[in-house]
Amino acid sequence: MRSSSDLRFIARRALTGRWGVAIGSSIVASLLGGIYSANINFNFNYSDNETAGNSIFSWFSNLNGSQMVFLGAVGAFLLNIALVFSIARLFIGSIVGIGYAKFNLDLVDNVTEARFATLFSYMRFWKVAIITRIVRTLYIVLWTLLFIIPGIVASYNYALTDYILAENPELTTKEALELSKKMMYGHRFQLFCLEFSFIGWAFLCVLSLGIGLIWLLPYTEAAKAAFYREVSFHYNNPVTNI
Repeated sequence: MRSSSDLRFIARRALTGRWGVAIGSSIVASLLGGIYSANINFNFNYSDNETAGNSIFSWFSNLNGSQMVFLGAVGAFLLNIALVFSIARLFIGSIVGIGYAKFNLDLVDNVTEARFATLFSYMRFWKVAIITRIVRTLYIVLWTLLFIIPGIVASYNYALTDYILAENPELTTKEALELSKKMMYGHRFQLFCLEFSFIGWAFLCVLSLGIGLIWLLPYTEAAKAAFYREVSFHYNNPVTNI
């Protein structure tokens, strides 16, 4: 396996002369939910939430009946809007996630011209895209509920799912997830090291008030695509590991 520095070099080489389309694609993919994340925050501060609850209750107790009805209607409307938005983002993000994986594979392969339209090129595979994302997230959540470490391991087990579907969209959800798990066996720590190697750049992004993320995001995603190419090669050619 190539080192993290080698994979970053491949990513930089792939992005040379293509930063514009890469940045634009990463921004759109991120906004549409195409860049997968299953991070779960279980932080709960009882005292803070109790204080906030008492303040809200006190405020509501001063409202009359008509005001309560109005606020209830507004709350229900906003809740419905948020629900519709979440469903739409799940639908679109699932498809765009696979398309964005293919976009980055095109970048690192340097075989075909990486195009922005690739983000939306898997519309006809929407069923497997949505089901796979739901099942993948459910697996990670369930493992995380058992303990944090198993949840992290599960997230790495299924890290290659979108790349696999990008190249094999005819696979079922079960087949794609199982293949990702098999391919990641023995390579989870290497992906962790690759992601950790960007921590310095992430720190600079914080200092730049997040502006640096415009360049860091396509850089990291291209490096992950290079990682998938490396793992895929070794998985299909196990003799090279000897």
